[in-house]
Amino acid sequence: MGLLAVDGTTVQFGGVKALDDLSFEIQENQILGLIGPNGAGKTTLFNVVSRIYDPTAGSLTFDGQNLLKKAPHEISGLGIFRTFQNLALWPRMSVIDNVMAGAHTRTKQTFFSSMVRVGLKKEEQTLKEEAFSILSDMGLADVAFQACGGLPYGTMKRIELARALMGHPKLLMLDEPATGLTHSEVEALSSVITGIRERYNLTILLVEHHMGMVMSISDHVVVLDFGSKIAEGSPSEVQENPEVITAYLGAPA
Repeated sequence: MGLLAVDGTTVQFGGVKALDDLSFEIQENQILGLIGPNGAGKTTLFNVVSRIYDPTAGSLTFDGQNLLKKAPHEISGLGIFRTFQNLALWPRMSVIDNVMAGAHTRTKQTFFSSMVRVGLKKEEQTLKEEAFSILSDMGLADVAFQACGGLPYGTMKRIELARALMGHPKLLMLDEPATGLTHSEVEALSSVITGIRERYNLTILLVEHHMGMVMSISDHVVVLDFGSKIAEGSPSEVQENPEVITAYLGAPA
């Protein structure tokens, strides 16, 4: 069984099936691209894995555990982290403080110790050093102590990735990370994603409309259309699949 196993997952909103009997697995240390036209159910799946939505049917297993028995606040503790289509950074906070916020599930501080500041300074210094190391690793050391607001959009995308890495993820879910980026920024981000996969031993679930990016960095691709899986395989296999071509380009006249 893979690190994440999705088995027969269905999500229904009234009479609409956002996901319909979806099954696939992500192997450890794999980059899996999840693609499909708008409304195919990709973000719905992210919300199911994040425990924002409860599936109507099916099961999800993560690292040998039944994910559906976990509450939303327990997901990050399992090692599942995600980014969002829209940036979720605090613009007035420094870059390094934004990144340090990603370690909130790892802090050892209790309510009482935080109130009296016992051990707080030492832990904060340790987290700051780790955050700076991650930022350096991503080529962002020069902006570490600047406010996030006003920085280039591509830079802020990498900051959001750095914040996710602070949680020590096993599975990193990237929701359209290339949205709004220029061609050169997409290429740079692709290199960053493949680099952090190796350096941090990550498994990555990638939802992205930029097909060049998906096909160049994914080990395996799953294609959705109207909530159902219509194809699965290597990037080259998926690109040649007639159902995928029809879903993206429409049926031939």
